Amino acid sequence: MFYKIIRDNEVVDALDYLQYVRVQRVDNSLICCPAQYGQGILGSNGEDKWYSSGYVAGANVNSYPEVEIIGIEENEYSEIKAVLDEGKAIYEPEETVTENVTVEPEETAQENAVAEPQAKTINEKIKELSKTTDMLGENFDMLTECILEMSGVIYG
Repeated sequence: MFYKIIRDNEVVDALDYLQYVRVQRVDNSLICCPAQYGQGILGSNGEDKWYSSGYVAGANVNSYPEVEIIGIEENEYSEIKAVLDEGKAIYEPEETVTENVTVEPEETAQENAVAEPQAKTINEKIKELSKTTDMLGENFDMLTECILEMSGVIYG
């Protein structure tokens, strides 16, 4: 699969694969790693590093530029690479959002008034679950970093 990297509606890179990277805490060196341990994605020039919540697990701990990564076909990848290699910019069209206005019948409004407190309770539970998941993820990330650092010391 091929990918285009979009930042602020500008296509900034095209990749023929995703190379995940992370920073080792011991010496701040950048290492390649499996996707589940990645903190960012390495750009095609080998220097740029990108963050995309859809592709990188966890928070953007290294403050990499946030991008959107979209899977594309090989022919589009080749076209994008050719344009970017010439130093030209490619911009994605901005999505236009249209708002549909509907008038609710009185019965539907009453049903919504009953359902609203239930939705708030569910949303509160989702927030709690999200916080717990984040905490577990941070602990897992810490343990993973320790293992990676130890392997760097042992095999480095």
